[in-house]
Amino acid sequence: MVCLDTKTSYNRLLAMLERFLEINPAISKALIDIKEQQICANVEFETLTATLTGLKPIKIGLEKLCSRNPTLLTAEEVFAFITGELNKQNSEFAKNMKCSLVQRISERRNVSLVGLMQYLNFGEKYDDDAVTVDLSRLPNKNSLIQQAKIVLTTFFCEEDESLSNSITQKKRKRKFWKRNH
Repeated sequence: MVCLDTKTSYNRLLAMLERFLEINPAISKALIDIKEQQICANVEFETLTATLTGLKPIKIGLEKLCSRNPTLLTAEEVFAFITGELNKQNSEFAKNMKCSLVQRISERRNVSLVGLMQYLNFGEKYDDDAVTVDLSRLPNKNSLIQQAKIVLTTFFCEEDESLSNSITQKKRKRKFWKRNH
């Protein structure tokens, strides 16, 4: 019997399931030879197979995310790949996994920042080439501009208020020039 003797990580679970399903025919034949009951019913093996099939795209995605140079766009592509692969599967496990994954990622995902990165990467082909996940649509132009301002303020201003102060000063100068000229 295959036993879980230590706490395992995700990848070990996948490997254990693969190995168990691989040796299952031999185990079944041996049990028949010694006239013992089967370890699992067919329904349970179908559940294990569905679980294994559902975990494979996640393994591929995790390997890509753990590569040497992952980026925010890489993460979006991986997420789109995983959800696409889980959509192709009809098992309850795949549906639950996809729902849980979408919910968890949507709690942490900054749609505007992802949209800005895709816009900067794809340029004019933004609407055609950008990776969209069923979580949301691509942000509109105003959202992209607002996110760009936030990024600029965060990375290039010594104080958060310095950019807004300089914009306010420019507006005051324009009003002054309009009144006096």
